Amino acid sequence: MNFSLAKFYLLFGVVSFCLGCDKGNNTTLTNKEVNIDPIFQPYIDEYVKEAAARGVAVPIEEKGLILLFDDLEGINGQCATFSQILADTTAEHRIVIDRGRWENLTEGYKAFLIFHEMGHCYEYRPHTTDTLPNGEWKSLMRDSRTPFGNNILNFSGTRRDYYIDELFNEDVVTPEWTTWERDYELIPEESKTVLVERKNVRTFNQLFDLSGNYEIELEFTITADMAANYLVVGWGNSVITESIYFGFFRRDLLIADFVTDHGVLHRKNEYEQYRIGDTLKLTVQKIGSYFWYFVNEDCVYWSDLIDLPMPRVFLSTSNNIIRADRISVKNLPD
Repeated sequence: MNFSLAKFYLLFGVVSFCLGCDKGNNTTLTNKEVNIDPIFQPYIDEYVKEAAARGVAVPIEEKGLILLFDDLEGINGQCATFSQILADTTAEHRIVIDRGRWENLTEGYKAFLIFHEMGHCYEYRPHTTDTLPNGEWKSLMRDSRTPFGNNILNFSGTRRDYYIDELFNEDVVTPEWTTWERDYELIPEESKTVLVERKNVRTFNQLFDLSGNYEIELEFTITADMAANYLVVGWGNSVITESIYFGFFRRDLLIADFVTDHGVLHRKNEYEQYRIGDTLKLTVQKIGSYFWYFVNEDCVYWSDLIDLPMPRVFLSTSNNIIRADRISVKNLPD
């Protein structure tokens, strides 16, 4: 697995982590002008469709919309006339997107960015740092600053409908999935079938079918080492944007899904920061339609099952000297 730290920083630290939204204060030009770059039209069509499904009209012809590329400094995009719109809703509705950054964004993140900026321009929504009971972001309008160090939002699968609902209705009911957890011991160890089990492993890269109707468990036990800037279990392809990573990044708990463009970098419970010499047992269970993530048998996250281009399972660290104490891949009972 050719896991480049530079690429990881770029994708997770810049593209995913920085929504780069700035509510600008450009001078109002003209009202009611509609000028949308054709590249953005499908995302606007989707926004209008989702709004209509929730009984919300998006009066683009009445209020106008300018949505074009521009050269921006350090941000992905902005509702450039947000302050004017708050003062006068008939002001120009103008969104600008940085072309260079747009070209490096994945498809799901592009949709997220346009929905977020339209939330400023048409729903008059400011940024918020509010979170759900499980620590995830409450809104698509999340700020880039947060006490959790987590500004990635999972805008996919089960979570997507809620975030769109909340965009158009801030009083939407808290979703039931915020309470979902799974007991590690729910599946007895003796009922699992070992496919691979290795000890004292420096490298690991093996093909497994993570799709289909059967269940599978990936488990890595590793002793924390100061030399590791990142230490992750991954599955997917040798291309970072076609893989999922679970482990620790700069000593913080990390879950990064570059396939559906979401990730979590947060601190939870006793895993706020691991200490050198700590034993870290990282477990992923594919159960039905979900992936369940555990650290030392404590459930820390879940995500929707996705198809991967090449379901390889691998271990990756920033120091090749580091070894996994144990690696196992097991079939789980149906």
